[in-house]
Amino acid sequence: MPTTLNTSSGIRGLTATTPGRLRLGMGLVFLLAIGFAIAGYLGVTTARSSLNTIARDAVPSIVTAQTVRVKLLEMDALATQEFLAGGADSGAAARQRYETIRRELSEQLTNAAMNISFGRDEQSAIEQLMNHVQVYTGMVEAARTNNRMGYPVGAAYLRMASVMLHDTMLPLTQSIDQLNVRQLDSEYASFKSGTTMRFALIGGGGVALLLVLCYMQMFLSRRMRRTFNMPLIAASALVVAVTGYSMVSMISVGGNLASAREQSFASAYNWLTARGTAYDTKTDQSLYLIALGAGARYETSMKEKVARLAPADLTQEMIDQAARGNVRFSGLFANELAAAPVGSPERQQVIAALSALRVYLEQDARIRTFDKGGRRQEAVNLALGNGTTEAQHSFDAFTGVLSANLNRAQATFDASIASAEGNLRFLDWAFVIISLLVAALTYFGLTPRINEYRV
Repeated sequence: MPTTLNTSSGIRGLTATTPGRLRLGMGLVFLLAIGFAIAGYLGVTTARSSLNTIARDAVPSIVTAQTVRVKLLEMDALATQEFLAGGADSGAAARQRYETIRRELSEQLTNAAMNISFGRDEQSAIEQLMNHVQVYTGMVEAARTNNRMGYPVGAAYLRMASVMLHDTMLPLTQSIDQLNVRQLDSEYASFKSGTTMRFALIGGGGVALLLVLCYMQMFLSRRMRRTFNMPLIAASALVVAVTGYSMVSMISVGGNLASAREQSFASAYNWLTARGTAYDTKTDQSLYLIALGAGARYETSMKEKVARLAPADLTQEMIDQAARGNVRFSGLFANELAAAPVGSPERQQVIAALSALRVYLEQDARIRTFDKGGRRQEAVNLALGNGTTEAQHSFDAFTGVLSANLNRAQATFDASIASAEGNLRFLDWAFVIISLLVAALTYFGLTPRINEYRV
């Protein structure tokens, strides 16, 4: 009880005199400035941590998993092309490209194994994938050797390799992908839910500090007839400036991150998926011809895979309608159209992909017409680009458009992240420095007034 009385009487003693009130006000400003610095520093650093986890860990790991998937499917397409070509020059070109992709894949998997972001599950999937790649390439080599020697078993080895790739290897890339997608979604949700708390802490701290500074300014104006205390005015201006700037920056960061996550990244993911699907259809096209008249299942498989992107019976009229905003089909490209305003560059990119797909499908139909009409060698030559290159050019044009769209989406994502990072740069330390300046200005603004009461 005596302690409480002494404390209460001490506070009443401070507030009973003008110097006491000034000292109490100065102390309160110091405490609030410390709280403001802590709130701002923690708010900015937590936002930056979420941003880094999303942009530097989760998203690159997802892109890596999808890129590995695309390279696996491209390898499979090239292996089947080489097998179909036999000793033709197109087979040698496919083999050379296959080896290039194989080396790139090996390097990417090695780098991924050295940069595990989310624990043992991811590491285990990558290690399994590396082992399966070795088995797959061994089976492709066996298929190549037997094919060169004229043994029919070569085709069986090739089919087994492709089945293993689809049934075992691609699911591993998907598990890595989903592990990182879950982390991305969790971190993004955490960032959004924490935004309100950051606004409350920073805004509340700034307003509380500003109110005390304004009160001290008005108190001096009433008691000492000094209308303006420049250090206090400067301190108030600094608090307003850093609070306002931080609020605008946080809003901008949220907008940039939303754009990066919900638009640019989603688009890049779709274009990566489309590239992988394109190579997968090329594999089915080659396996259809390798099957020597028994490839109906590969024709069906290709149509099913194309349908994930757009209708297998895609027409120019459907594309024209889509360009005007009337999308009458479903699939990944329809999803991209739904996110792109009519007349926008993004919509034009999707239309370009649809147009390239339509030409590719027309050439694929020619290949099957030749094969079903007893003109197998013409079908093979068209598929491989031996002498007549329309079909190969159409496929290259299709994958080229997909790659260009992917690069644009990736560039937009990088720009959004760079803008968000720029908004947070040095902002955490700005809170600390500004808070110190506020405390110093308050000291220099009030100390001379307190000293006027000394005898």
